[in-house]
Amino acid sequence: MNEDQVQNARAWKKTHENFPLTPHPNGQWAKKVLGKTWYFGKLEDPQAALRQWLEEKDYLLAGLKPPAYCCDGTTIGDIIINHLNDVDDRIASGVLSWFTRRQYVSAGSLLRSAGLAALPANGTTPVHWTALASALEHSDRSLRTRRNIIMATKAIMNWGKLMGMCGEIQYGPRFNAPTQKAVLSAGVTARFLDREIILYAINQAKDSLRLAILLGINCAFQPSDSIMITRKAFDLDVPCHDFPRVKTGQRRRAILWPETVAAINSAPNGSDTTPILLRSDGQIYTMKSGARSLAASFSKLLDGLNRAPGVNLGSLRHTWATIADQVPDQSAIDLVMGHTPQGLQKRVYRQHIMNELERLRRLSDTVRQWLFYGK
Repeated sequence: MNEDQVQNARAWKKTHENFPLTPHPNGQWAKKVLGKTWYFGKLEDPQAALRQWLEEKDYLLAGLKPPAYCCDGTTIGDIIINHLNDVDDRIASGVLSWFTRRQYVSAGSLLRSAGLAALPANGTTPVHWTALASALEHSDRSLRTRRNIIMATKAIMNWGKLMGMCGEIQYGPRFNAPTQKAVLSAGVTARFLDREIILYAINQAKDSLRLAILLGINCAFQPSDSIMITRKAFDLDVPCHDFPRVKTGQRRRAILWPETVAAINSAPNGSDTTPILLRSDGQIYTMKSGARSLAASFSKLLDGLNRAPGVNLGSLRHTWATIADQVPDQSAIDLVMGHTPQGLQKRVYRQHIMNELERLRRLSDTVRQWLFYGK
């Protein structure tokens, strides 16, 4: 840089005492804001530098990077939209499941409702994320839901970083997902249904809801599994089902109870590839709202009963696992739950479990004896 230009700019500055910027040896007008030096253009054009300062000063004084410094004005909302489009592509190719998308949608909705979507992608500070963490902590969301939202939010922003849409995000110390240990501790009492409540629900429920309850406690199904299973997935001669877990695609199988078989036979006849559970108007449930609708009907059915807060139709799966755990056969339990065997060697080398039906029948009988006979 020509030293004369710097000296001339300093002389000009002395005659314009109200000019907010200072000549820098690198040949630009500069100003130190919150301990950091920012630059506003060449010394030869002080008016252009002043205009840039006036456009950016509100961001800088608030501790934010101006849009010009944020990947050409890319906002968090832009990252949310582009990330969701990428997720849809990966779902279509079978790499991701619909459930993963639902978590990202929830995270995106939270960012929008908190006003962060309109901010420049590189314009957030730990203050913003701390405020978001505080809002989550004071909401009625469970620890499990809060954990999922925070992890999904960080996954979205990390995707933006990998795509070159933003830099490293400084979340600060508060925006951390609750630990798995904390989630499990909070959910121990709220995820188990007493057998008297389940029996009451089976006796009072009608049609699709009754079958969904039986599939939940007989086969450890989530509501989303119940609304997707087709008649083709049942072999009523054994009787059993062989239907992959909707959430992960993991293989899953279970022996059916006589009560469950009767409910299946009572369901309206349809094609083998049509979901067996139907709405009251005869239409199939949609993935987006069907599971929520069944869960709401189940909760309404149990209104007024003495039950732990937070239990729902999905709690039947947790109840099944709790009772089935009396049988020392983790491989068979994993098969019913649709869980991936723990450990790389087991996943690679175990192609199937021996005496599969016999072992599954032992689990099925154990849970049925507990439910109907209290044994």
